[in-house]
Amino acid sequence: MPIQFHCEGCGQPIEVDDDAAHQPVTCPYCRRTGTAPAATPPGFDPRPRTAPAGPARPVTSATPIGGHPASNVATMGPSPMSGNRMAFLALGLMALAALLMIPATMMSAPIIKDVETIQDPVERSKALNAELIKHPALIVMNMLSMCVLPLVALVLAIVSLVRKSTPRWPAYTTLGLVGGGILMMCLGTLAQVLGGGV
Repeated sequence: MPIQFHCEGCGQPIEVDDDAAHQPVTCPYCRRTGTAPAATPPGFDPRPRTAPAGPARPVTSATPIGGHPASNVATMGPSPMSGNRMAFLALGLMALAALLMIPATMMSAPIIKDVETIQDPVERSKALNAELIKHPALIVMNMLSMCVLPLVALVLAIVSLVRKSTPRWPAYTTLGLVGGGILMMCLGTLAQVLGGGV
């Protein structure tokens, strides 16, 4: 729920998102920096009131009640929108990694089928590696989809969460996908070890 309060500099009514409580915000009217309260003050009157003016020191922008933030309000530090873009980019990279796995799996299937007939696990692994070396595009797709893209997505999601940018669901979704991928790889490795030991 938005927090509404009066600017300490010009007395104009402004509002911010509830996650901006106790954060420095810049008035879209006078560009003075103040601290957002924890909640809308009781008995808040949305009409402008007079207040002593002070020095302008913009940090983040607030929204005038019933309007949009002034376009000329300067901001310092990371913008909440940049964090949103970061989280959505992380989620997009995970989607791209998943899309790359489709052709990689289709290209790998015949190779794996050819080496499945080898009984010795060590020889089977050597034969598989020898076949994979003949397909550099497959190696690149596997590296991108299983290592590079998830790692970059993980870093972007963590940075987005550290910046406390909203919405947070793309970052949490990315973390869940990366964690699920790691769990699947661990279970696959465990299954190979147990299957090779039988």
